Order: sequence, then C-alpha cells, then structure tokens
Amino acid sequence: MNRRFARRYWLRALLVGLWLAVAPVLAAETAFEFNVDSAAVMAIRKSLAQRHTLLKEHFEAGVIGLTHDGWIALREPASVAADVRARVELLVEEDNKDRGTLYRELARANGRPDWEYKFQSTFAARWIDRAPVGWYYRESGGQWVRKSGRDATGVPDGASAAASGAAPFPGN
Repeated sequence: MNRRFARRYWLRALLVGLWLAVAPVLAAETAFEFNVDSAAVMAIRKSLAQRHTLLKEHFEAGVIGLTHDGWIALREPASVAADVRARVELLVEEDNKDRGTLYRELARANGRPDWEYKFQSTFAARWIDRAPVGWYYRESGGQWVRKSGRDATGVPDGASAAASGAAPFPGN
C-alpha cells in the first residue's frame, strides 16, 4: 500500500513540476501586445469612419443594422425606395468589404492570421455594445432587435464604453 501511495505522490509531483516548467512558456506564447495601429489598419478605420457619416441616417431610420457576426445589412429592402436602396446597398457592400479587410489585416499585423474570426467576433460585440439606442442589430438566430436603453443585465447600453471615455462607433 505504501508503494502505491509513493508512486502516486511522485507521479503527481512530476506532473506539477512539468506544469510549472511549461506554464510560463505557454503564457509567453499567448501574452503579446496587439498591433492595432498599422498603416493599413489606420487607413481602413479612416475609410469606415468617413462612410459612417453617410450610413448614420440609415442606421437611425432602421433601414440598416449591425449583425452579430461583424457586418452590416439592409433590414427590409422592400420598404426602401429603389433609388435609395441602390445607394444604401452600395454603401453596405463597401463597408462590409472594409470590415472584412480590417479583420484580416488585424490578424495579419499581429502575426496570427488564424485569429481573423476572433477579431471579427470581438469587433462585432463591441460595435453592437456601442451602437446608440434605437439602432437595430441582427442576432445569431436571424431576428432583428431594436436596441433599447438597457442590456439583458439591466446595465444601460454602451455604459462600459461611455464610462471608459471611448470614442463612439465605428472608428475604434
């Protein structure tokens, strides 16, 4: 019985020792500063911010909305006059192209092209959180929701962004 106990003890001690040796290496691999200020990223952010001034009225009117996966979309195309719809569709297409490039470039600039989806989902959540009350967003199930003054936990929408002094959607 004592030998069995001793083997378990040494095996556990060995595993703990290995973990203590490997943990700093793993932490060093995942702990790095994100590069969000490359020239390409800054150019994309500037393009998004400029286009936002054109899109803002359509967000406020409920014609377009944010999506849970980091894009923008036309909500009800049939309810928009054909000439306006064509112009809005072009703006949405250009904006989504820039968003895709932004996610890809952030991943590339940080040496992690495999993290493109992580950047996309992070920005999607951030943009929805910072969107003003009254804007629409599409949930993962496809349902459009009009943003209210409070989130599901009762905290005012965008409170974390406002408290941090962060700039409004979408240039950051």
